[in-house]
Amino acid sequence: MAQVLLMAARPNVGYNLRASGRGQLMLVGRRYLISGRVKGVGFRFFTCEAASREGIAGFVRNLPDRRVEVVAEGEADAMSRFEAVIRQGPIGARVDDVETDVVPAAGRYDGFSVTGWAAD
Repeated sequence: MAQVLLMAARPNVGYNLRASGRGQLMLVGRRYLISGRVKGVGFRFFTCEAASREGIAGFVRNLPDRRVEVVAEGEADAMSRFEAVIRQGPIGARVDDVETDVVPAAGRYDGFSVTGWAAD
């Protein structure tokens, strides 16, 4: 069965409804900026694995200011579990702060990817 995306009445609040064989799932979008010891410890690949386990789509990349950016969208409960995992980080990481922004869940990502550096 093909999936259908339905925009919510207020798309700027960061969610969509996706029809599935089990009914409608609420999709949410988030942008996370993670600071601490998050580079050189496998944080991006850890994040990608966590996203894949939860069915989260989006990307993770390093920023020039030594933070890591995660843009993600997925089902609300899965996103809550995903956020808890990235707030912990992999062994060897130290997450000092996670800035979270609500972004529209537009369904524009096909899977989750680790990308290179963001431009200055």
